[in-house]
Amino acid sequence: MQKQDDPAHMSRTRPFIILVALVTALALLAGCTGGWERGPPQATPSPGEETTGVTITSPADGAVLPAGDIAVSVRVTNFTLVPEYGQPFVSGEGHLHYYMSVGSPEPGGTASTAAPISYAATTDTSYTWHDVSAGMYTFTVELANNDHSPFQRPASASVTVRVTGELPAGPTGTAPGGGGDTGSCVTDSDCVPEQCCHPTSCINSDYKGVCTLLCTNVCQGPIDCGAGHCGCVDGSCSVVPGPSGP
Repeated sequence: MQKQDDPAHMSRTRPFIILVALVTALALLAGCTGGWERGPPQATPSPGEETTGVTITSPADGAVLPAGDIAVSVRVTNFTLVPEYGQPFVSGEGHLHYYMSVGSPEPGGTASTAAPISYAATTDTSYTWHDVSAGMYTFTVELANNDHSPFQRPASASVTVRVTGELPAGPTGTAPGGGGDTGSCVTDSDCVPEQCCHPTSCINSDYKGVCTLLCTNVCQGPIDCGAGHCGCVDGSCSVVPGPSGP
């Protein structure tokens, strides 16, 4: 029988001892780190830091509103609104998508002229839907990245309201500027893009209908993506080069 301290025996057992020690060390390390199957690290907000999101401040969910113009206002947290539509992705900045989905008409009312979903992209924290007739509507607002890509965890808010009554009488043919046409104006705020998608001209807001199209996410035309904006020039709504205001 070979002795335990025989050199040949020691050379055969040494690799086994090293393997046992290595397995033991790995087991201890796994216990300290919580195991090897770990997902990607999750961002943790700093103490007191608000999470990124959007809240509809008006109208209230379940509100009953008169037919006509309905303004949807929001509050945005931990997100920077910039007019970089269709531009490369930059973390933490982008714009807002406003949606209006149309339900059934209010009993006794007329059906809305809007399509099932109307859509607008803007950096404004309030957007007005014009000439909303009687019926049930759901307004949704979501945060969108510069390139219009969706958030990994969608950030949106919705309210459902009931609209009652008849629409106010339409314009009589004389625009606020007194010029008697749909392009007359007094201030820049009177003017909005005339076309719903890729607008090429401007019109007085009193004459703008409800947009019923989902526009393609491309920049074309003299107004898209901050190339221009609508302003009041010599009493007429016109396209002004460059983005509007600061």
